[in-house]
Amino acid sequence: MELTNEHNQLRQELESLTDQCKQLNEANQAWQQYQQNQLLILHDRFKLSNSENLSFDDLVQQIENRLSNLQNECDTLANRVIELQGIFDHCKNY
Repeated sequence: MELTNEHNQLRQELESLTDQCKQLNEANQAWQQYQQNQLLILHDRFKLSNSENLSFDDLVQQIENRLSNLQNECDTLANRVIELQGIFDHCKNY
């Protein structure tokens, strides 16, 4: 009788653990899908190349590099505008 009760208790615990495992697996799959969608959004928004198989950290590094490059381009253009404004002002005086 005691073995039967223990057996039933173990079976119920196994069923409970199996259900919990299924729920965790479903939650994990949902999280992975969400994370993949977020990576695709970042990929599209920043127009990154070859980022389909990158980790999140690698993707962030690519974004940082892209933003840094854009900042450098902006600085270069601003300097060029200042240079051209100086040339224009000099030409106006003649």
